[in-house]
Amino acid sequence: SFGVGFSYKWFSLSLGLFKLGSEPANKGKTTSFDLQSNIYKRQWYLDFMIRNIKGFYINDIDRISNNGDFYYNPKMTTTVIGGAFWKILNDKKFSYRAVMTQNEWQKKSAGSFLYGFEVYYGAMNAHGNIIPESIAATDPFVQNKVEKLRYFKIGPGAGYAYNFVIKRNFFISAGVTGNLDVGFTKEHTTDGGGKTKLGVLPNVNARIGAGYNSELWNINFNYLRNNLPIHGSIDDSKYNQFSGSYRLSFNRRLTLGHKTRKFLKPVDEQMNSVDKAMHNTFDSKKTKEANKQSN
Repeated sequence: SFGVGFSYKWFSLSLGLFKLGSEPANKGKTTSFDLQSNIYKRQWYLDFMIRNIKGFYINDIDRISNNGDFYYNPKMTTTVIGGAFWKILNDKKFSYRAVMTQNEWQKKSAGSFLYGFEVYYGAMNAHGNIIPESIAATDPFVQNKVEKLRYFKIGPGAGYAYNFVIKRNFFISAGVTGNLDVGFTKEHTTDGGGKTKLGVLPNVNARIGAGYNSELWNINFNYLRNNLPIHGSIDDSKYNQFSGSYRLSFNRRLTLGHKTRKFLKPVDEQMNSVDKAMHNTFDSKKTKEANKQSN
């Protein structure tokens, strides 16, 4: 999808507005609401998302065909709310902000181990059988008669990220994180039944970036991949919520004038208050002591 977004200091927000390109008419129409926020601090970062998608088709046209077209359910919806928190251990040498928000400049190659956790809640409602009833009666799909799905998953994780710097100005960044989530899933069937399952859900995500950084200019490309596997509670059904975002930016660093600083002063004061609260909650004791000494 194509959307708009902004970043200021440590906070960024993006909203997907419409899909680039168009699907063939026989696949139906899909609408979506995609809100994502990222907070990148020196010692940690936080990702948060709210996504709602309406209108789905079944890709296996050879197995499920509607007079030669894809089977399409215009009422089917999925919703995902959640995010992940990650602690950066080598914050003195490694900077995710240099890659993701471009408000820092990492001049030497360095990496860092990461640890944290993720938590997500999601729901699906097909407003009827997720598999066409004419097919469900004869084809052994494990999702036969499934109409609704709800899940909640939470778990710890660890990972590693590295920024490879070439001649101080060019960089390539790659990071991977893995989580071992405990997940609760409940499926509802069209006949009023349902089943609940509790299980372990391993998960791997990645983010990569590359670009150019200098005192005045920044050219940057980055990609975030988020994968949410879900185990169904009926039989051996499996689901997967996948999301990814691409970002290409050309930035010129500017010095704010007096009028602009005055206009942004109320925003800065509010962000400083939030920043102080987050600092007291998440930053390490060494960083807090260093800040006290500098003050």
